[in-house]
Amino acid sequence: MTANLGRRPFPQEIVDLFVDELAGAFNLDSAYERVERRKALNNLNSTSKSFRSRARLHLFSDISIALSPDPWTNHNSLALQILLSQNPDIAQTVVTLRLVLRHDYSQAAGPAKFDDNTLPCIVDKLQNLRQLSITSTGGILNSWGTFGTNLLQVVYALHNRPTLETLILYQVSFIDVVLFKWSSLKKVVLHGSPIIPQSEQALPSFLQHKSNVQPESIALSTPWQDQPFITADDWTPIRNVKHVKMRICDDWDMTFARKIIHRTERQLESLSLLVQAAWIPNSRKFNGTTNPFSFQYLQSIDYEEIGLRFDKESADITINSILAFCACPALQIIGIKIRWFASQGKNSSELSDSTLSFEAMCLGKEIWSKLDDALSRLPALRDLQIEIDLLYPSESESRRRIAFLEQARLQWVPSMAFPHLSSKNGRRCILLTCKDIT
Repeated sequence: MTANLGRRPFPQEIVDLFVDELAGAFNLDSAYERVERRKALNNLNSTSKSFRSRARLHLFSDISIALSPDPWTNHNSLALQILLSQNPDIAQTVVTLRLVLRHDYSQAAGPAKFDDNTLPCIVDKLQNLRQLSITSTGGILNSWGTFGTNLLQVVYALHNRPTLETLILYQVSFIDVVLFKWSSLKKVVLHGSPIIPQSEQALPSFLQHKSNVQPESIALSTPWQDQPFITADDWTPIRNVKHVKMRICDDWDMTFARKIIHRTERQLESLSLLVQAAWIPNSRKFNGTTNPFSFQYLQSIDYEEIGLRFDKESADITINSILAFCACPALQIIGIKIRWFASQGKNSSELSDSTLSFEAMCLGKEIWSKLDDALSRLPALRDLQIEIDLLYPSESESRRRIAFLEQARLQWVPSMAFPHLSSKNGRRCILLTCKDIT
């Protein structure tokens, strides 16, 4: 008699884990790798039913719709509408919707008008939507009138979607009432997107009865001086903000950054700053010696600075800026990235001296003493990452000095630069990386 052993089905959990690992193996910041990722997931989607559901979860979790002033070119939205109608399960996997407004202003004959009559039907099917991104690729859309009737209908309808928690605007102006009455938002990202006062255009009455937005996270890059986030007396929109990310490019940005940080320092938990220091007067920079912030719950600080010529004075200014954020006993993680420019000497000897002084600074402890003293007082600190880059005027000069930088990296001894901090227990990661960028 022959035994009927039968084949035991392969565990679906392992199949799902394999698909998840594959989807996560690609760098989503690279356009090429995003395309390759989609190809790989498409292959899995068409291979068998066991791969399909998980592959679709990654394939359709993030979708984009391109809009242009010419409605005859909006073909992908119609195809998406048909796909969602035929496959209702796909609509349930979509969590991010990106609306890309494409327009070439150099060839514009008049004001652009972006619209698509399939948008309301598509968005109505996306009941699990958590993030909306609106991007202008042809310059800043500084007129609310560029939003067509259907696009406005979608924006208004999503105010009543409790799952939607993130709004990202890239070079797109927005009516202040529309943003500040979006009560479900937990994260707001504005990049070069002016928030303009309410215009004479009639807005839906339901907006007047909604509570104000109180996001937990804001990210602001290249802000505009007429944004109510900056100038309004009512700072309700940032009352509960716990996570701030900002890019500071000039003196005006610095003033704004100080306002935001001072308004949120009592509840802030993480702060990320990119400072282009060359355009900011030294007297206006952060200074922990004279004006430190009074954080209570800050756990993570990520500070990146670029633009200064390397010398002892610049190093002192940078360290003083970092000290402004190092007075919170709750701090656990500190990331510091500094990009200095090598002094442009008239000959090779002066440039070599610049590199040698840079190396001495990295290997010595004098420049770090104030920072070492401040950090050694933080009982919760467990991770400190320091990355220093020295940028050279030309590629040929930088190549001759890579050896110096490599030597500095190899000879770096954290206990020499941070003797007090290194003597404390629990400091698991103190890393300094010296590298060259051309």
